[in-house]
Amino acid sequence: MIEAALVPIDRLNDYDYDFDPAARAIIDRARGLVAESGGGRLTTSFLLMAMVERAEADPDHPLRFLSEAVLHPEPWAYRGVTAAYVGWFRGSNRPAAGEPARPAVADTLAPYVPGTLELAARLAADTGAGAIGPEHLLAALLVYRPADESGIQPGAQYLLSQFDPGPAAIAAGLRAALGPGAPAPLAEMLRAAMGDA
Repeated sequence: MIEAALVPIDRLNDYDYDFDPAARAIIDRARGLVAESGGGRLTTSFLLMAMVERAEADPDHPLRFLSEAVLHPEPWAYRGVTAAYVGWFRGSNRPAAGEPARPAVADTLAPYVPGTLELAARLAADTGAGAIGPEHLLAALLVYRPADESGIQPGAQYLLSQFDPGPAAIAAGLRAALGPGAPAPLAEMLRAAMGDA
């Protein structure tokens, strides 16, 4: 990994991004998951895992459908894919020979996280929400595409593609959860993520 591509974790402070309380809880939990996994960098995969965990724990969470979609009826598929990711993450985060150990905290943002958060912030602004909510975070995770045209999927999209129901079904679930009153910019983005014209 090219260290110059990593953005300092301080970008997550409220002066850079205005998160509502539910989205802030997701961000904080994602940082906790990174620390539990050996630390180093916050990735889109950890954002997804934090969303699922927070939604699973709260029956009234705005993303409750997400935890139900990925954990039922076969939670082992999601658990297996995320456990494999954490194993890879631990290995990829080990310092090279002679380098100092990384602190067991999320001290940087992986390259796709700033772009995902910028997209979420634009969505929040375009829909009149002001603060970034969980629905903006999830929509951005589903549709963000790197500008470098590398063809590499952001981690959260890759994880979702490894088990049912898949990213398009999650986008459809978010659209359904938002209901008929979903703001047009968000509905259009989700329609694109679902593969609809």
